[in-house]
Amino acid sequence: MYRANATRVLCRITDAQMVQAIERYLKQEIVDRNPYVASAALTSAQSLILYQKGDVVRRWVNEVGQAMEHPNKMVQFHALALMYMIKQNDKLAVTKMIQQLIRSGERTPLATCMLIRLVGKMIADMSAPGANQAASGGPRPMFDFLEASLRHRSDVVVLEAARVIVNIPDVTTSELQPVVNVLQLFLVQSRIAMRFAAMRLLNRIAVTHPAVLAHVNADMEQLLQDSNRSISTLAITALLRT
Repeated sequence: MYRANATRVLCRITDAQMVQAIERYLKQEIVDRNPYVASAALTSAQSLILYQKGDVVRRWVNEVGQAMEHPNKMVQFHALALMYMIKQNDKLAVTKMIQQLIRSGERTPLATCMLIRLVGKMIADMSAPGANQAASGGPRPMFDFLEASLRHRSDVVVLEAARVIVNIPDVTTSELQPVVNVLQLFLVQSRIAMRFAAMRLLNRIAVTHPAVLAHVNADMEQLLQDSNRSISTLAITALLRT
């Protein structure tokens, strides 16, 4: 715990010249077996890049890659976030990294959520006006990964995948249909947070694609009498739009 806190404070008060003096210690902490120490080093490296003090951090790709295989879920998440910050100015490198991570198999829910966000950002960038697309109207790259994430065993991953798909520019009805089917199952869950998250996304879908929610109207009507006022309000709004 002391090492983790000391690392955070040291990286906050140091300047760009002093970073090189502590570079060796930070690289060792990134691959440390203690998850608190590794996470502290990874988040400190992110702050160094954020405050433009971390040019040396961009040379730590090997150490960050090792941290991405750490058994701790938080370390994996922080490592993936740092790896993206290192490569974010190189779109080809980011694309290769995402493809490699998708092929490498399942990761912790937090790291998977981060990967879903990166895929969504890449799809949004490709859909932006002026972007070079291989085939207009064709299948979106890596969209199958987002669709597969809708069947993940973690509810957090499922909701994150649904949120990313809903926010894709010019998303089609066929792409939204699997999302609606999954969110329909969340409407009958006992947990208020799950019902609220699903209802909020369905309300967002109702703004642009109200027709796709036709078969969910009966389930949304059941939520008009929900004990949570926010859920019932979202249900009323969505039903009025459909």
